[in-house]
Amino acid sequence: MKTLTRWLVRILGGIVVLLVVALGVIYVLSERAMGAKYPFHEVALAPPTDSASLARGEHLARLSCYGCHGDSLRGRVMFDVPGVARLVAPNAMEKLANYTDAEFAGFMRYGVRKDGSSVFVMPPGGFWHMSDADLSALIAYVRRQPTAATPTLPARSFRPLGRMGVAMGQFPNAFQERDTTGERIGADPAYLTTRQGEYFARMICTGCHGSRLTGDPQTPSPSIALAAGYSLPQLTTLLRTGTPRDPATKLTLMAEVAKSDLHLLTDAEIAAVHGYLASLPLSGVAGIKGK
Repeated sequence: MKTLTRWLVRILGGIVVLLVVALGVIYVLSERAMGAKYPFHEVALAPPTDSASLARGEHLARLSCYGCHGDSLRGRVMFDVPGVARLVAPNAMEKLANYTDAEFAGFMRYGVRKDGSSVFVMPPGGFWHMSDADLSALIAYVRRQPTAATPTLPARSFRPLGRMGVAMGQFPNAFQERDTTGERIGADPAYLTTRQGEYFARMICTGCHGSRLTGDPQTPSPSIALAAGYSLPQLTTLLRTGTPRDPATKLTLMAEVAKSDLHLLTDAEIAAVHGYLASLPLSGVAGIKGK
C-alpha cells in the first residue's frame, strides 16, 4: 500500500511539474507575441473644420468607437471573462492627445503604435478600409470632445486561457487582424456611391466576421453571405434589433452589436449594405483586388 501511495505521489508530482512547465512556456510565448514590434506608418491628413465633416465624424464614432470606449469616450472595461482576459478601452481623448493627426491616422489604419507595438481589439481591422476623408473627420470629431477625467479602471489582464490563445496565434493583435495585401475600399472614390455597401460591410463587420467577412470561429460568427437572402426590411430589423428573419434562431453577439452600434446605420447605409449582400455569389463573399 505504501509503495502504491509513493507511486501516486510521484505521478501527481510529475503532472504538477509538467503543468508548471507548460504554463511557463505559454507565458513566455505570449509575452513574446505581445511584445512583437511592427513598422509604424504615418498617414498625412487635412483636418476638416466644417460642420458636415464633423457630423460625419460623430456618426462614425458612434458606429465604431462608443461601443467600446463608453458613451463619453472616457474608457471602460469592454471584456472581462474569468480565466481568459480583461480588456480595457482607454480614454480616447487622452490617447489622441499624445499623437499628431498623421500619427493617430497611421495607428488607426495599420494597428501599430508609435513604439512599434500593437494592441488587441483596438483599432478594429476594418479601419484599414476607412477613407482618408472619413478618418480625418473621425479624428477631428474626437479631438473636439471634452477631456473629462478618466474613471478609475482596472488594468488589462491576460489570464491562462487568453495567454494560451495569444501564444497559439488564435487571438491576433490589431496588426495581425489586418489584411493589407489587397485593395483598400476607402481608396476608391466609389466608396461613396456604388461601393458604399461594401465599404460599410468591410469597415464595420470585420470585427466579428473576420477580415474577409467569411466568418471567424473565435467569435464565433458565420460568413455574412448568410444574410444575402434577407429582404431589405428583414436586414433592417436584423441590424436595428439583432432579430433574424427566423424567429426560432436566437442571436447573442449579433444582438448585442446591433443594439449598441449597428442600429445607428442610416436607412440609406442599410440599403447600400443590402445591395452589397444581394450581389454576393452563392459560394460566399467575393474577394477584393489583390487577394
